[in-house]
Order: sequence, then structure tokens, then C-alpha cells
Amino acid sequence: MKFIKSSMGIRGIYSGEPLIENKTKIKILHMRGNPQYNGKIYVLRTVDDAGQIHLHGCTLAVIPNIDIFEVINE
Repeated sequence: MKFIKSSMGIRGIYSGEPLIENKTKIKILHMRGNPQYNGKIYVLRTVDDAGQIHLHGCTLAVIPNIDIFEVINE
């Protein structure tokens, strides 16, 4: 899934659902150079000005268009 900046924050192009800090779950499918994170699910902490996605319990940022991930809708 790709993400874009909008006036409402980061938004999933396909789902149209806004990402909500401390609530949205993200599953890392492939993090380049860090396979220990692959397949794990984390809760969104914040998205920085560079568009990198920071997650609770994950020390590295997910980088859209480089890392592969999906938003878990429950």
C-alpha cells in the first residue's frame, strides 16, 4: 500500500482510511536489511515530516516505497 500526504495527515490510497496515531495497526511484510521485523504487527506511533512511519516497539522507521507493509483494518 502506498501513502500520500493530505490535509488530514497520511492516508492510504487504496483504503481511503486515515492512519490514526496510537490506534492503527501496521504489519511489516518486508523491511529492507532488517528481516527480524518481517511479519510482525505494530501500532502506529507517529509519521514524521519525511513521511517515515514510526511504530511502538520497533526501533526503526518504516519507509514508504522502500519497505513493504500493510495497514490492518479491524
